[in-house]
Amino acid sequence: MKMWGLLLAGSHIVAADEINEVGLYDAHSPVLALSDGMLKSKTQQNSSLTLAEFYSSWCGHCQHFVPTYEEIALKAKANLPTVTVAAIDCSTFTSACEAHGIHSYPTLIMFPARVVFELPVTSSQKT
Repeated sequence: MKMWGLLLAGSHIVAADEINEVGLYDAHSPVLALSDGMLKSKTQQNSSLTLAEFYSSWCGHCQHFVPTYEEIALKAKANLPTVTVAAIDCSTFTSACEAHGIHSYPTLIMFPARVVFELPVTSSQKT
């Protein structure tokens, strides 16, 4: 039985069970797929760390990074259970990416300290 719920995510209304169906990470991925509102909520929790990947689903470098990031998520779940490994698709949820000044994909940010890790790739710069 499939249950449907709605999330108001910035200016997007998205079915709750579709969040993990959007972008590069599906519902079976160890990476938590986020919406604008979910990112804001998750990053304001000062008691836990969140490693968030900001990506665009059309970005070839991001697509190639998926298996590596999923491996990071699996290792974090096994060894660092208080760390959430998450991702947000900037091509769908633009306001979160704009709010965090994302200029290239993929970009990783560790919250709540907001430590930015830009991967050394330049061909996926936003234009």
